[in-house]
Amino acid sequence: IKTANDQIIAMVDENEITVDMYIVVQYGVNINAICESIMHGVKYRLTELIGYEVKQVNINVESIRATSV
Repeated sequence: IKTANDQIIAMVDENEITVDMYIVVQYGVNINAICESIMHGVKYRLTELIGYEVKQVNINVESIRATSV
């Protein structure tokens, strides 16, 4: 499954799912904390919604957006 601009890609194999996400973060945020939060949230929601085991959630930071002054 791909989104229109390929920001989220989900691959299903039997009853397991792997998700690749491509994100842009704001300068100054804790990238590790943001990625961990997204990974845990995606795993939880997918397991609750579809009942598949989430094998892996890969978060790819494509860019860091500068803050507006």
